[in-house]
This record gives sequence, structure tokens and C-alpha cells, in this order.
Amino acid sequence: MVRHAFGLAAAAASCFAQAMPLPAGARVEKDIVYAEAGGRPLGLDLYLSGQPGRPLIVWVHGGAWRSGSKDRCPAPVALRAGFDVACVSYRLSGAAIFPAQIHDVKASVRWLRANAAKYGYDAGRIGAWGSSAGGHLVALLGTSGGVAEMEGAVGVTGVSSRVQAVVDFFGPTDFLQMSKFPSTIPHDAPDSPESLLVGGAIQENKDKVARANPITYVTPDDPPFLIVHGDEDKLVPINQSELLLDALRKAGVDSRFQPMKGEGHGFKSPEPNRMAMEFFGRVFRVAAPQLKSPEVHSDGRVTFRLRAPAARAVSVRGDWDDNGGRHEMANDGGVWSATTPAMAPDMYSYSFDVDGVRLPDPRNPVIKPASNGGPVSLVDVPGARAAYQAIRAVPHGAAHVHYYSSQATGGLRRLHVYTPPGYETGGARYPVLYLLHGSGDSDAEWLTVGRAGIILDNLIAEGKAKPMIVAMPDGHPVSPMAGQEMRGRNTELFTADLMGDAMPLVEKLYRASGKREDRALAGLSMGGGQTLAAGLANLDRFSHLGVFSSGVRDAADFESRHGAVLGAPAKTNARLKLFWIGCGIKDTGAMPGLKTLRASLDGHGIKYTYRESESGHNWRQWRLYLSEFAPSLFR
Repeated sequence: MVRHAFGLAAAAASCFAQAMPLPAGARVEKDIVYAEAGGRPLGLDLYLSGQPGRPLIVWVHGGAWRSGSKDRCPAPVALRAGFDVACVSYRLSGAAIFPAQIHDVKASVRWLRANAAKYGYDAGRIGAWGSSAGGHLVALLGTSGGVAEMEGAVGVTGVSSRVQAVVDFFGPTDFLQMSKFPSTIPHDAPDSPESLLVGGAIQENKDKVARANPITYVTPDDPPFLIVHGDEDKLVPINQSELLLDALRKAGVDSRFQPMKGEGHGFKSPEPNRMAMEFFGRVFRVAAPQLKSPEVHSDGRVTFRLRAPAARAVSVRGDWDDNGGRHEMANDGGVWSATTPAMAPDMYSYSFDVDGVRLPDPRNPVIKPASNGGPVSLVDVPGARAAYQAIRAVPHGAAHVHYYSSQATGGLRRLHVYTPPGYETGGARYPVLYLLHGSGDSDAEWLTVGRAGIILDNLIAEGKAKPMIVAMPDGHPVSPMAGQEMRGRNTELFTADLMGDAMPLVEKLYRASGKREDRALAGLSMGGGQTLAAGLANLDRFSHLGVFSSGVRDAADFESRHGAVLGAPAKTNARLKLFWIGCGIKDTGAMPGLKTLRASLDGHGIKYTYRESESGHNWRQWRLYLSEFAPSLFR
């Protein structure tokens, strides 16, 4: 029969057996002796946040009063929720029978209150939390606050042992009622955990049992209670929690009971821990700590966090490697987290996968709304390598948004325009770069995730680029959701809108030069294809072209469309002051088309500048390309 007692100990501890890391900055004081009893020291461990004035939670372990350890303690959960923690030991029933156990636990509270100033927590806000046998002891601690015989003479005296809140996880509360319900333990047997605790078979020692039952001492001045119990608990029947709840409510005590569907003796779900922290937070008026995500560390590592207590699996995926870096996230009390290896300074996009659903980071306000697959979040890892795109103390330009009616498309269109520093106060005319986005973006992305304005501000301040206007039109005159036939006309309609509507609008509203030598056209991915189509067909309007991560699929079709340009290389080379092409060697989508493009240009003697970078198809490359392309414009 004793084996059942040890089975109870293992089950009660299973909820917290998994190791959890402590938060940064926390410290642990191990094996502090708070009292001596029966010729042996009684110890506790203190988990301290280093932030003075926090409430303290006293954790009391389970184990059928016969085993268990203070080392199985949910301190990381409580530290992260805003509490300091004390995990206490007490005499087990093999060493001393009841009331030794409650005497010890009360002695630990008295010691903790007497030493609060030394360790920095709040002596006026002490809560108690325990599971199984520990649940029984914290319930007894909460209900016997004014009962002299429960105090004992162990350790520090003359200090209150009252606690201000109690969380009881599946603790016994009326031993004589336990065998009336299905259980794997015959609780009335003389060697049951309850009988061994009181020193005799419980049904033959009803007076001793009454002294050990928490419901015996319930009074209206008891602290608030949270009681949590699995509805399939076969060791401590759920009626034990129901009996305590009934007694507390009849006395008018603030109390809440939460049955956990499908849970046994020990919780698999992190939800009870979350409820416990929420309960203590309410009682002690502690706001839940604001979850920080992302957290960029000084060495370039990034920690991502997501509060999702009901989730089964969470991962974070970002563009920090060319296959979309994926990291499985660990669950700590309903908060999922993962830390990447050190990343090179740059801006990265990422999203969470929560049980198969892709989500941006709800704690991060920096977002890229237009993206294939939905919006994604952005994280900036600063450093010298990314200084060209960092917001710095230099003169800054301005961004403008325009809506206009397009004759080419018959609809309302939008474009963004950047004007350089000093534009508003001067009278000079400026060259214009028409900068095009990709298929997964909109006309806003070059200014947001692309940081075009910031990059130009820095280049102009350093004297590396000429002041210029940057016009960023919408590259989707045909909705990406339209039928295939209409989508096939997207580049045709875009070119018509650019030449017939967008460019005239820019040159009407802004002090744009209007000269061919002062116009450039560049784009990424889809925008690179549009640059080839519109730019090569209109070399009487453009003198500079930039193609980022794009190419041609059909060499014959390309050469047919641009035969006049390709067939007159001397004239074309003379008209193109700059033909700049860049692509990442790991860009498996764009590189084949780029090779086809280069082969055609080489075969016809068309000169161009080629830049090959090391990464793939992402904004890190395109921001870098803009920083290298812009300084060569309009020279």
C-alpha cells in the first residue's frame, strides 16, 4: 500500500518536473535554514528578481506528506509574472506526524516576513501556492491564520504567519470524505497517506483528522482562494476541492474554483499556472509584465515571445537565412519563446506559426502589411554594417502620398513620393528616380521596409548621392486576385499608367527636371521586370535603369519585344548612362531568368554593371542594392 503514497508524490510533482530557465537578472539563495525541528534543519530556497517591493509567493511541494522536494518549484513562472518566490521544505510524515507539517510551513512564513527587508520583497503581500499535499498545507495555512494551536513553537515567533492569498492545486481538505468517491488509493486504510499523516487510521481518529482538515478552520476573515482540480483525478477526488469551495463561500470568503476538464492528478496544460499568476496579480494588484518581443541582444541574438496558453505548437520563421529560418518555440507557462543565433546587423522580417496559422507578432508595432502569405513583423538588428539604412542625425526628406485617376486603367491609383532635404525651401529642379516594388508589396513598401527615404537621406548627407526625387508608383494596376488573362496584362497596363499618368503627375506637382538625363527607372523582382519592359521601350525618357533580382523567362520573346534596342548596341549603350543589374547567388527564383537576360544582353553587346550578392530574394538585398545604385545616378 505504501507504494501508492510514492505514486502520489510522483504524480503531484509531474506538473513542474520540466526544467524552466530563470529570467535574466534573477538570483537564487539556496538552502537557507529558517528553523530547526526534531534535530534537523529546515530549509527554503529564495528566488529573487532583484526588483524591490515585489509580492512573495511561498511554494509548498506535494508528495503525499511522505516525499517530495522544494527543488520541484515553479519559480520561473512566478518570477516572470512579477513575484519573488520562496520554496520551502517541511518535516515529512515518516519523521513526524501532524501538526508538525503545518507548524513548519507557518514557521517558514514567519521567517520570511521577519527577513523581508533583508531580501527586498513585500512583507505585507505574501501568497501561498501548493499542489496535492502542498495544496492541503497552503489551504490549511490560509484558513488557520488565527488558530494558536496551529502555530507551533518552531523557528521565529512573535511574527504573523498569515498569508494574503492562497492557490490550492488538488489538495485534500476533508480526509473522511475521500473514500466516498472513486480513487486508486484506499484512503481509509491504516497505511494510506492521510492515516500516516495523522498517526492512525483516519476513520478511527476523527478528532485528529478534524484538526488536519482545512475546512475545519474556515472563517470570514480568510484570504482569497483559487482552487484548481482535474475532473479525472483518481488520487485526490475532485469533491475535496468542491467541499472547500462550499465552506469558503458559506463564510463569504472571496473564492474561485476551476475544474480542469480531462486532467488528472498533475496538470499537463500550462493554463492552471497562468490562472494562478493572474489570481495573485489581481489580489496583489500586480499588472502582468509586458511581454517584450522581439528583444534584440547586444551580440545580435534575437528573442521572440508570444503569449498563447492554448496553443499546442508555436514556431517563429524569418528571412534571416535564405530558406526562411525556422525555430521551434518553447512553452513556459503559456508564453512561448525562442532565441536565434547571432544575426548580422540588418532588418529582418518574421512571423509566428501557431498550430499551423501564420501570424505577425502582436507585441511588435513595426509591420510589413503587404506580403505574400499575409502581414509580417520586422526586427532591426543594429550595427555598423547596416549604418547606411539606420535613422541618423542628418537632414531628412519628406514622404508624400497621392491618389489620382488613371486614364490608362480607368481607376483610382496611388503613388508615394520622397523629396530630399531642403526641397521645401529651395527653387532648384531635381532628377527623379522612379522606384518599383515587387509582386508581394505595394507602393508603400519602398519607404517602410525598404527604407528608401532613410537610405537617400544618409547618402545625400555624406555627399555620396545627388539630391533627387523618388517616385514610387503602385505596380498592381491589375489585382493579384484577378483572373490569369487579366494578370497577364499587368505589365502592359502598368507601363501605360506610368508613362501616361504617373510621370506627368509627378512632373506637374514637383520641381522635377523633366530631362531624359535626369530620369531613372529601377525595380525589384516584378518591378525589375517592369523596369525592363518600360525602360528599354522608352529610352527616349530614361537614361538610367536598375534591375534588382529579376530577369526574363523567354529569351526569344524578350529579344522580339526589344529588337530595336538590342539590334543597335552602340546607340543603346550611348543612351544608357547606367544599366545596373544585381541578384543574390542563392536567389533560386530569379537567378535563372537573370542568366537568360545577361546572355541576351551579352550576345547583343549591350553594356551593363553586374552586382552579385551572397543572399537570396529578400529586402536585405534590395535595400543594399539601392544604397549602391543611387550614388551612380545623374552623374
